[in-house]
Amino acid sequence: STEPGEAARWEAEAQRQVDRLDTMVDSILASLRLLAEEPPKVGPVDVVAVVEGTVISLAAILRLHRLKTTFRERPLNAVGSADLLSRVLEYLLENGAKYAPPGGRILLTGRRDGGRVLLEITDDGPGILAEWRDRIFEPFVRADDSSRGAGVGLFAARHLARSMGGELRVEDRPSAGSRFVLELAAAHGPVNRRSRRGAEAALQPAPGSSSR
Repeated sequence: STEPGEAARWEAEAQRQVDRLDTMVDSILASLRLLAEEPPKVGPVDVVAVVEGTVISLAAILRLHRLKTTFRERPLNAVGSADLLSRVLEYLLENGAKYAPPGGRILLTGRRDGGRVLLEITDDGPGILAEWRDRIFEPFVRADDSSRGAGVGLFAARHLARSMGGELRVEDRPSAGSRFVLELAAAHGPVNRRSRRGAEAALQPAPGSSSR
């Protein structure tokens, strides 16, 4: 017969697997919806406001890591959609939190480079082998054999970046860890009201999360 403690452990593990499958199915459905969406309406976006709002909304996920955001100039405006930019950042920051060790560092840096705005997200996780740097952006592909995620987050992030006229890539790092670079066209005009509303919405904490 099974001891009560062992039965409880089996039950807890079964629930974790159910939750993981639910999350995987949600991710797959979300990726399929992305492919069916019409091209977004883009305009000047306040990148700093969107980053700050996204970080607040992910406080519960990022609380075990040391996150630092740095902007080399302010204001930092890009051509895009505040809502979609926030979603791309969510995928990238969640990916960093997933692979960086507890207490590990995640650094998000924003800067202008000529006519482009670059957002770099680096972590001190295990890194990505050169032969995987293109494949990780394919749907349902993971660079390891763990059960962490459905393998659609980076696919979705690149799809959203390109839908805004931008690009998402992963670059080599001299030390361990990963560096993802999101590149968008720089915006020189004022942020429009629609983009401001998107940024303000991103600043609202997600249900069940708390700011730190």
